Amino acid sequence: MFCGLIFLLWNTIDKRLKILFFILNTSTLVIIFLSGERAAFFLAILSYVFMILLFKKNKMMIVSSLLVSLFLILIIFKLDPDSGRVIQRTIEESGLSKITGIRFTKGHDEIYQSAINIFKDNPIFGSGLRTYNLLCNKEIYKVSSTSCTTHPHNTYIQLLSETGLVGFFFIFFVFILIIYYCIKHLILLFKKKYLLSDFQICLFACFLITLWPITSTGNFFNNWLNCIYFYPVGIYLHTISNRKLKY
Repeated sequence: MFCGLIFLLWNTIDKRLKILFFILNTSTLVIIFLSGERAAFFLAILSYVFMILLFKKNKMMIVSSLLVSLFLILIIFKLDPDSGRVIQRTIEESGLSKITGIRFTKGHDEIYQSAINIFKDNPIFGSGLRTYNLLCNKEIYKVSSTSCTTHPHNTYIQLLSETGLVGFFFIFFVFILIIYYCIKHLILLFKKKYLLSDFQICLFACFLITLWPITSTGNFFNNWLNCIYFYPVGIYLHTISNRKLKY
């Protein structure tokens, strides 16, 4: 969102603000790396790659920012190997260092399995919004002593558990629609045309990291998280309802 707003005003801001934006944009990825938040780091990288692929005008700014960020992260990792816990811990917990059959981490897998157990009993409409934490400790759904938590930690598994196939397919259809428009835009770029502006691509990056299926997530029905999820939706709807304005 921040990138999109900056690029929207790019031709009206002076050089000092552009340099400040570059510094802020570069340091953001480094700070996420240092925080140890693995899902956030992965989604940040994903959004960078997404924008690089689909941008028409501001591609080099994002490329240079990403390269500088990765270079700084490499230096930090060399100076302090413990800072690489984002990567190392993920490899160890996910079983990528040995064949274990674990898909994410042991803790996450148990939570997911508990949610799937609830879904199997309520496949069409689910068990009800925000009911996972009320049901996961029941013996018929429980997987282990640590498999019950406040929410399933994955948007689509939560939707299956709490809203069933009805809610799941509605949100999954939105995700597929986003991917469709992005692929269509990418194809048009090769023909020197474009479907979406760079500002709209930034908004689509927001949607992508919100609905990306293969990562741990927050509670999809959490109020403050919904403010973050739906804020760019309103702005995007404004861009398509005012086509005469240049975004």
